[in-house]
Amino acid sequence: MVFDIVIVGAGSIGSSAAYHIAKEHPKLTVALIGPGEPLKKDASRDTYGCHYDEGRITRVSAEYETEQVLALRSTKQYPQLEEETGIKIYEEVGFLSFGDSQGNDGNWVALEEMLRVTDEFCSANSIPTVKLTSKQELQARFPYMNSEGDDLKGRFIKENSGYISIRNLVNACQQASRNRGVIRIEEVVTSVKKHGEIYTVLTEDGLNVPCRKVILTCGSYTNFRDLFPGSEKELDMKLYSHVVMKCELEQEEVKRLVGCPSFVAYTPSRYDFYLYGLPPITYPNGRTYLKVGHTVKPEFPHAQTFTELAKVRDWYCRKEDPTMEAYLMDRFRALFPDVKILSTELDFCVMAMTVTGRQYLGFVDKNVFLAAGGNGKSAKMALELGRICARCSVNGKWDYDLSPDTFRIMYKD
Repeated sequence: MVFDIVIVGAGSIGSSAAYHIAKEHPKLTVALIGPGEPLKKDASRDTYGCHYDEGRITRVSAEYETEQVLALRSTKQYPQLEEETGIKIYEEVGFLSFGDSQGNDGNWVALEEMLRVTDEFCSANSIPTVKLTSKQELQARFPYMNSEGDDLKGRFIKENSGYISIRNLVNACQQASRNRGVIRIEEVVTSVKKHGEIYTVLTEDGLNVPCRKVILTCGSYTNFRDLFPGSEKELDMKLYSHVVMKCELEQEEVKRLVGCPSFVAYTPSRYDFYLYGLPPITYPNGRTYLKVGHTVKPEFPHAQTFTELAKVRDWYCRKEDPTMEAYLMDRFRALFPDVKILSTELDFCVMAMTVTGRQYLGFVDKNVFLAAGGNGKSAKMALELGRICARCSVNGKWDYDLSPDTFRIMYKD
């Protein structure tokens, strides 16, 4: 059988692409190829992903209008997908962004620019915002939060903002697409070959899958596989280490933090722009965590970059990092000084950072469409990014109302 389209990579964007193709073009034959979520992280496999999680921020407050548009369009689609599959994806708990002018002018400028872009977008789309101008106003609304200075600027946005279970998004898209006939193949792809007008997708276990078109959504692993037919090009993107800390809370603390939004707090640190976090979320193990993570500046002393597949695997499988745990706990305590923690747990992942700061989207061969380089921001846009992949692949050309130049693919020299 020659498939009409094979999607390589079964994470959030690849699964979303499969869902959109199956929904809009039910007569097309589609295969979605990629490993499923592992039962545990160890050296028995090389491929991991950032979608093994219960909480990822979704927000219309962002640095670029493109992100805002794609995030809003994704958010508008969750109710229909939830209704169809019975899988809960989205929690509209709101989003808070704030910071003060203490200690780092660069972070203050970044915050002001983000608030400016946010205000313009929310005004144009009739999304109400609440302005915060002092520590007192912050604590009146969120009494468990703290600001290191009184000279504060912030916005709270209740609508179209909160968090998604990225794991549930993947599961829902795959369930909906399978119900419409998409074939799910849980294998790791090693290469894509071209023979005339037909592509062959090869897997580690020796499976050869012929098709007429390919969508590549392999994230951080794109440059580690032979995926560009007849080309030795590599995407110009860097893979950075990333750490999140999950703080387990007892139920009394969970109750006290009811109403806590997803947030970014622009911190007076010269090493990162802001601490981001999500409200208490109950995970499959029955424990409830408040999760925080960091951004990365080039001068961040603990950042690592990866150019080898084995190093990426080892990072995903890492169990502890006392230095990063201490760093995140220090940032956490500055924001939540009196929240009681039962235990902490670190998760390790990799961020694919493009040289443009935007997602790479476009054709890398006549009938091979690529999505890569999430820059740590793609979760909130994944459902719409998958829709772009689907539309462009099916129609054989760029077919979206945003300029393709915004997503231009850059290659290494």
